[in-house]
Amino acid sequence: MTELTPPLSAEDHVDGQDGAELELVMYGDFQCPYCTAAYPIVKRVRDQLGGRLLFAFRHFPLRDVHPDAQRAAEASEAAAAQGAFWEMHDAMYESRGALSRDDLIAYARARLAAYKCPKRVIPIGELPMNAIGKLDRDRLRELAGQVRG
Repeated sequence: MTELTPPLSAEDHVDGQDGAELELVMYGDFQCPYCTAAYPIVKRVRDQLGGRLLFAFRHFPLRDVHPDAQRAAEASEAAAAQGAFWEMHDAMYESRGALSRDDLIAYARARLAAYKCPKRVIPIGELPMNAIGKLDRDRLRELAGQVRG
């Protein structure tokens, strides 16, 4: 079995039980057409495996080719700060690339309201520094692990 380097930690976005039989880590870019195409497949796998799978998402915005990817990653971290990372994650992948500033604000308002999160949408400029640092740590992890976009 292959070991994930670095291993999953409390800083990662995870869905599933610790100690699950299987772990799947996705390095994703919300604007990437390949990641968007993979989203419904990964969702089906997650649904079918249920409690046997621990799914983790790490940011991998390809800034050079996807100009909205960084902003989308930051928006997901703003949602995470309010306990709604997965709701925002799903909204952005389901948007099929509509990631303008106005789109992201609309997704945040709709998803945060639907999940009874705080009513205030955190502006990207007000993200906690640990959220911005997390994006950089995910990027460093990808590079250290030889992840290719």
